[in-house]
Amino acid sequence: MVDHGNRGQKAGDHESVLDLKPFINFLIVLIPVLMLSAEFAKISTITFTNSRTGGNTDSLSTVPLEQNKVHLTVFVTESTMTIGSNNGFLPSRFYKEVHSFTGKNNKLDRKLVELAPATAGRNDIDSKRYTNQEILLYCKDRETGGVANALYLKNNNMVLVNDEMNPVTALSEKTASYYYERFDRRIRVKPADSVELRPLSAYDDLKCSLMKIHARNEESAEAKDLIIAATNKVVYDKIIQIMDVAREAGFTNVGISKLRG
Repeated sequence: MVDHGNRGQKAGDHESVLDLKPFINFLIVLIPVLMLSAEFAKISTITFTNSRTGGNTDSLSTVPLEQNKVHLTVFVTESTMTIGSNNGFLPSRFYKEVHSFTGKNNKLDRKLVELAPATAGRNDIDSKRYTNQEILLYCKDRETGGVANALYLKNNNMVLVNDEMNPVTALSEKTASYYYERFDRRIRVKPADSVELRPLSAYDDLKCSLMKIHARNEESAEAKDLIIAATNKVVYDKIIQIMDVAREAGFTNVGISKLRG
């Protein structure tokens, strides 16, 4: 007579248990191999150190971007300038691109033409008569879409009337007006100084914002650091102009980076 109860109990005792040790050992070996074979992108900038006095002390080096830094950056596209950092972004500045042409035989013969950014052909300009002298960027009025205006002195300095360093279109007798010869040198406008309303330069508007940022972070270790990130379609003339604006605003360590788009 067969004892089925005992036989079932003995069979249960010999059931196999899944051994996970080989699989765990495989993962322990696989993970370091995958990490060693991974490629990590290295982002770097070309850094220029400009002398505040204009001396020939510029240096050029390639350095990696460090983590846990503010990385104040001016992002430049064909139609906008935007100031941003790890802490956030300011509203973008939309601008119109105007090319200044000067007569080859008569320097007083000047012509301003609004052209699409990075236009290859300037077919509406008589190349035999005119030469391209300068690229001007004028801020757009956000309400009308036209060119915004601001007060300027005859010496081309923009007039400001408060500590916010904002462009203005009119003067007030109750508020002292001034202009900046440098970011650290503010000069009062005299009553005898004549002012006029002109198209607001995008470079001047950018300088106002950069001076405000520099003044608020003057004690910071990164108070002189700025990165210019531009797309491939932005002409180099604009980058040079922004570098000059940054230096005038107090940022002497300027890096250039590529912006996709």
